[in-house]
Amino acid sequence: MKNSTFILLLFIIIFSACNSNKETKDNQTDVSAQLLTYLEESGNYINSENVPALLNADVVYENIDNNFLVIDIRDEEFYDMGHIKGAFNIKPDSILSFFENIIEPNSFDSIVLACDIGSRSAYVCCLLRLLGYNNVFSLQFGMASWHKSIAENNWLPALSSEMEGKLDTGSSPLLPKINLPQLLSDEKNMYSVLRHRVDLLLKEDIKNNFVGFNDIKNDLDKYFVINYWTEDLYKLGHLMGANQFTPKKSFHSTEKLLNIPSDKKVLVYCFTGQHGAFSTAFLRVLGYNAYSLKYGANSFIYETMKNTQTSSRVFSEDLIRNYPLEQKEVIDTTSVINMPVSIPVKGGC
Repeated sequence: MKNSTFILLLFIIIFSACNSNKETKDNQTDVSAQLLTYLEESGNYINSENVPALLNADVVYENIDNNFLVIDIRDEEFYDMGHIKGAFNIKPDSILSFFENIIEPNSFDSIVLACDIGSRSAYVCCLLRLLGYNNVFSLQFGMASWHKSIAENNWLPALSSEMEGKLDTGSSPLLPKINLPQLLSDEKNMYSVLRHRVDLLLKEDIKNNFVGFNDIKNDLDKYFVINYWTEDLYKLGHLMGANQFTPKKSFHSTEKLLNIPSDKKVLVYCFTGQHGAFSTAFLRVLGYNAYSLKYGANSFIYETMKNTQTSSRVFSEDLIRNYPLEQKEVIDTTSVINMPVSIPVKGGC
C-alpha cells in the first residue's frame, strides 16, 4: 500500500512538472516580427546614414584628453602589450553592465570601442547602437591603424589578391520570402526583448562570429552569401553564388531581409569587414546564424581594392599612425568594474 501511494505521488509530481513546463512554453510567443517592426520604427539603424559608426585614429588621438571615453575590448594580454592612453579594458560580456551600472554613457561626447582590426568592435558598437547608445563608435581598422606593431600581426598579413580575375560576374536569384527565425519570449515590451537579445549575444564568444577567407573559400555553398556592395560593383565581380544586398537599404522587411533563409548559415562580406560586422550583429539580433568575413574583400582582391581610390575601402600602411601606446595598466579596470554604482564614471567638464 505504501509503495502504491509513493508511486501515485511520484506520478502526480512528474505530471505537474510536465504541465508546468508546457504552460511556460505555451505562454511564450514568437516575437521576431514584432522585434523587427520595433527596430524599423525606432530609427531603422541598420539602414540609416549613421551606419557604420566609425572614427579614425586621427580623430581619436586628437580627442584623447577631451570628453572621449575609449574602451578596449581585446583580451587582457593584448591590452597589456599596448593600448590607447586612458583606455578601459572591458570584455564584451561585461560591457552592457558597464554602460548601465558604472558609467553615464550620454555624458560623453563619444565612446570609442577598439579591437585589433575593427570588426569585433564594430559588432559590439552595432549592438549598443541598437539599444539607443548613439554616441558609440568603433575605431576604424582597429588598433592596427593606431600602431604598426599591431598591424603587422593582423591587417598586413591578411591582405591578399588570390581571387583577382576569378570572381563570378553572374547574378544569383533571390530565394522566395520566408519567415524570420523564431524568437520565443513571454515579454511584451520590445525594448526588453531587444535588450535580452543583445545581452545574450554579448555573452557569446563573439570571435566565433567571424571567419577568414581561407576558412570558407572551399565551403561557400554551405552559406547564404551576402555581397554587401552596391549593384554596379556587384556586377563587376563577387564571390561565387553571392547575393547582392545594397548597403543601408536591403536589410528591411520591404526589401530583401525576408529572402534570407532562416535555416542556413549566412555570410556577410563588405570591403573591409567592418560594415559587414554591423550587419552581422543586426542579423544575429533577429536570430539568423550570421557570420562576418574578416577583412572583407581586402582578404581576396586587395589589388582591386587599392585601385578604388577610396581610403575607407582599403587598408594600407599609409593608414598606420604609430601613435603612442600605453604598456602599463594606467587604470585598474578590476576596481573600476567593482566600483559602487553611486560613484559613476562621468564625462563632461
